[in-house]
Amino acid sequence: MPDGSLSLAEVEDFSLGPYRVRPSLNQVLVTGRWERLEPRIMKVLVLLARPPGRVVSRDELMRACWGRVFVGEDALNRCVSRLRGFFRDHGEAVSIETIPKVGYRLTLADWAEATASPLPSLPAATEPAQAPPEMPAPEPFPPAPPRPRFRALPAAALASLAAAGAALAAALLLRAPETAGPAGAETRWEVVRVIPAVREPDMQLAPSLSPDGELLAYNTPTPPDRNADLHLRRLDGSAPTVLTDHPDWDISPTFSPDGRRIAYVRTAPNRPCEIRVRDIAGGDGAGGGDRAVRGCGLGGRTALAWTQDGRHLFHTMRDEAAPAEPAAIYRTRIADGVSERLTRPPRGVSDIFPALSPDGRTLAFTRASGSGVSDIHLLDLGDGTERQVTRDGMPQRNSAWDRSGRGLFFVSARAGDQGLWWVPAEGGEPRRISAGTQPLGRLGAAAGADRLAVEVENHQASLARLPVDGSGEPAVLVPTTAIDRDPDVAPDGTIVFASERTIPSELWLLPPGGAPAKLTSLGDGRVEMPRWSPDGSRIAFSLTRRGNADIYVIDRDGGSLRRLTDAPAADRFPDWTADGKDVVFTSDRSGARRLWRIDAAGAGGPAEPVTGDGVLIGRVDGDRLYYVRDDRPGLWRRPLAGGAEEPAAPTFAPDDMRVWDVRDGLLTYIDRQAPGGAPALVAAQPDAGTRVPLVRIRELYEFSTLAIAPGGREIVFSRSITEDVDIQVLELARR
Repeated sequence: MPDGSLSLAEVEDFSLGPYRVRPSLNQVLVTGRWERLEPRIMKVLVLLARPPGRVVSRDELMRACWGRVFVGEDALNRCVSRLRGFFRDHGEAVSIETIPKVGYRLTLADWAEATASPLPSLPAATEPAQAPPEMPAPEPFPPAPPRPRFRALPAAALASLAAAGAALAAALLLRAPETAGPAGAETRWEVVRVIPAVREPDMQLAPSLSPDGELLAYNTPTPPDRNADLHLRRLDGSAPTVLTDHPDWDISPTFSPDGRRIAYVRTAPNRPCEIRVRDIAGGDGAGGGDRAVRGCGLGGRTALAWTQDGRHLFHTMRDEAAPAEPAAIYRTRIADGVSERLTRPPRGVSDIFPALSPDGRTLAFTRASGSGVSDIHLLDLGDGTERQVTRDGMPQRNSAWDRSGRGLFFVSARAGDQGLWWVPAEGGEPRRISAGTQPLGRLGAAAGADRLAVEVENHQASLARLPVDGSGEPAVLVPTTAIDRDPDVAPDGTIVFASERTIPSELWLLPPGGAPAKLTSLGDGRVEMPRWSPDGSRIAFSLTRRGNADIYVIDRDGGSLRRLTDAPAADRFPDWTADGKDVVFTSDRSGARRLWRIDAAGAGGPAEPVTGDGVLIGRVDGDRLYYVRDDRPGLWRRPLAGGAEEPAAPTFAPDDMRVWDVRDGLLTYIDRQAPGGAPALVAAQPDAGTRVPLVRIRELYEFSTLAIAPGGREIVFSRSITEDVDIQVLELARR
């Protein structure tokens, strides 16, 4: 390869103990199924396995796997950790030993030694690996609709887009693509230096660089309730300055064009957000002037962008007179808070993450649907015309203009990982700048320097169980270096869950006292929220692929995969009726989110609505329906067949829409006004008026559902083991 690194395309297939390794396709054959490894992890495996038992130095691994690309040792550490986790999950016939101050050595178990030998070349694969006969691949998906139908994103979804994300920039795998600039001139973007700007425990989020690229603003959630405050740090290694200290959450800082002010958002659960501006004087944060500009009218949070003259702010907001309308981009005058609506998204999507071009003429923003599809659009501020720049059909974060205004940097999962890309502003095929063994998140660009700040994330989450009477501590069921999420428990105690142990995510089963085993080989898309049928024979789940989310049902042995819904909509969050005949799910197919039901056998005709508009997610408990609304806080309930609704948990925040469950009248949910004063997961019986705090919310992986086990004596949830987001600054050069 041009950078001197190992070319997987030139490596012969080989065997390794009980495994067959196909480097050119990044595949390993495990018990009859082809599993995919990330390319960099495959390179590490190839080097360590040729031959097994040889000590390979860290320098040799770095040269062969990354060539001349600059990365830190954390990149290699992460690859080795993921490789160890892969073999641990599949039988431990292979182990990787750390040789202190030298490198690593791969060894085989005694019983596997005899099977380690080169394999003859296999025919080149021209199609994706097929799923085994008992697990048929899903039927073809229709292309994503040009105008996805989905109600405006709730605060939790916006929070996910704003905070999720990112990868140790020391783990960035960087390469310089060729991109077309104006007049056909070729431009090569390169990362020439990585600055570890913030590397501390917990999370540092939403990076913003001053115009000269010398100051970094960000917010840091702090325990016990993850209240977020703003921090300001110079990139010379000096200690940060705390800009705000408030019981609410101060987030989304953005420097003014002159670098003397910071706009930010103040918010709290179940309250509208507020846009504020703070004077930071000479850059030490001591300016002191801090005032509110206006309320966001969104009930959550938003990103901000300044106009060139420093007199206005761009932000996301809903029309307060029409709260059912989607969230759009507004321009607000700082002096008096008067706002003007700029974009008019179709119903079912939201316009978020505004970013102004260097010449002040064009506003970039992300248009996002609730099924995870988001793309970059451009708004001409002169004539009001819009045009779409990317067509990923995949989750994206925000975008940031390069200093020349020729194109935009953005993070996308279009290649299977949350990598860094650049796209020309006039349109064209995006070009990759970096890939990572960890996902990247939000970006912040310096207006006057070729510097880009980026969130880099390290998350690990394992399944854990906890008694609902508050008598015990969480007990991890199966340790993992990946993310196990969305558990549900069958009547016999078997747990089904979604996991990022493989890329893409798949469904796994954990029998009582047994080891986890992969159930599906879908090979594409993102699986969410598997739910057992009442008799434990089937599993309903949602699968998002190419921008479209649908409901599927599969037998517990992995057979009879059936697609229940096939609409240009976001069909998600399934649950079963008590008799196991129907599946209830959330969909925006009517133009706004509501609950629907459909025959679980797939032979009962089209889906029928269960509720009116404004329902985010629901659960069925006997003949009752529990649900979360997007227009007011609380968990609500009513008879499944219809009738008056009543609050089941009035203080529940829509931001926490995933983290709750109900079974036999027992309700578990996040209560931010729990007994003792600290936000906690509680077990409640609404009819009896009791609440028992179970665990502090810092224990919970916030992007996962949880489940009450049959019998109602314990819950199973996704416990956050490592939740660390750091910030790195990339120095860029255009060659």
